Amino acid sequence: MRHTECRDKVQNYAEEVKGFEPELEERHRQQMQQEMKAYLEQLDREASKEVLGRGRYESRGLKKRQILTRVGLVEVRVRCYENQRGERIYPLRDICGIGEETEGARRLCVHLAMERPYGWSAELLREEFGLRVGRMKLWEIIQCEGKRAQEQLEQQRARICEQDQAGEEPQGSRIERPLWNWMKR
Repeated sequence: MRHTECRDKVQNYAEEVKGFEPELEERHRQQMQQEMKAYLEQLDREASKEVLGRGRYESRGLKKRQILTRVGLVEVRVRCYENQRGERIYPLRDICGIGEETEGARRLCVHLAMERPYGWSAELLREEFGLRVGRMKLWEIIQCEGKRAQEQLEQQRARICEQDQAGEEPQGSRIERPLWNWMKR
């Protein structure tokens, strides 16, 4: 009889822990999202000072924006300014460089989606990280990051070609000096 009671208790505790873990993860994720929201809104306030310092911009109020972060989708209220020509500026996006996703969220999406199908990656991102990203959004992020990497490589290639034409040794080159001199012959 005692053996059965013990086994029942163990099973009950196992079920309690099984239910508690996701609840705890969700509470922590919500707390992290609140902190991220506060941080992003603070960045927006600080960047707004720079916009106002430029002059010629008038406030058009606060706009709600959703930003994908490593801790999930965060809805923030950002400031919008407009000049006399009707050009709008959002300090968080245009000065801080934070658009629809943070760099950390983009990196996480890229690392995961590079190895697995987009559907599987989207599901894992949702389950494990609370990131609600569809397969097409993952595809867009991968395409954007690929273009960015390609542009960086092209800039490096152009810099090396310019240095070569000027007769300079490429900066940061791993080629040893004697080998470089031999290659220039």
